[in-house]
Amino acid sequence: QNLPDLSNVERSAARGAGGDDPRTAALETLDVLEAMADGLVYFDKHDRLVICNRRYRDFYPGVAEGATFAEQLKATLNAGQINLEARTPEEYLAWRLQLHASPTTPIETALVDGRWLRITARKTARGGTVAIHTEITQLKKRESALRRVSEQLSEQNVLFDAALNNMIQGLCMFGPDQRLIVVNRRYLEMYGF
Repeated sequence: QNLPDLSNVERSAARGAGGDDPRTAALETLDVLEAMADGLVYFDKHDRLVICNRRYRDFYPGVAEGATFAEQLKATLNAGQINLEARTPEEYLAWRLQLHASPTTPIETALVDGRWLRITARKTARGGTVAIHTEITQLKKRESALRRVSEQLSEQNVLFDAALNNMIQGLCMFGPDQRLIVVNRRYLEMYGF
């Protein structure tokens, strides 16, 4: 599968727009960014916000072009938009600044309105930072539901084990391959195990 050479994206966008007008190419690029389902933000090599799309602004109202990442994060924290997840604001700030300076793996963070975001950041060739903010709220809800089901099954298993081991009768169960899969304590006592 041949993918387009993104190093020529400006030239390609201009041609795709029907001419060599860079303004048309820039408008098409902005249109693409605004159409994204995820939040996108770019901080330049001086760590100043250069561009972000509407979805990013939905996650973080009040973003300011030209603000540094640290300023933007402090404003977001001061506005009470971030669920600190048992961290102090200072701990959260230090954690995010460190990850922003050296992005390696995606992180997950929660907003106070209950939405969860997965943030994937990368350094650009020119020293800036580009980040994609993907809403994963539904995934987190499914994980939580699975965790609850697992905990319920674990509790039921403890009760089942207690019931089996307190029976006065010996009990055993064989699987379809005729291998013993369950026995209770009384069974073991009766047969000398």
